[in-house]
Amino acid sequence: MRTSPASSSRHPSHDRRSPDVSPWYFYAAGSDSVVVIDTATGQLTRTVTVGGAPWAVGVSPDGRRVYVTDTHANAVSVIDTELL
Repeated sequence: MRTSPASSSRHPSHDRRSPDVSPWYFYAAGSDSVVVIDTATGQLTRTVTVGGAPWAVGVSPDGRRVYVTDTHANAVSVIDTELL
């Protein structure tokens, strides 16, 4: 088992992997961002600010979009993975 630090997060929660298994997306409870982990290296590759209260993460079947709900704003953030 390999553990990777996610220094920008408090408690990893609600994760989703892209259809090709890498990368891995999760939000940290109490944060305003989604963390992106490269599963091949186990390294944190990016932190994306999405809103005040992310609640759930979903990945489109083709892996090109990540959807993150925000309970405070009653909104959904869409991350274009090709721009990451």
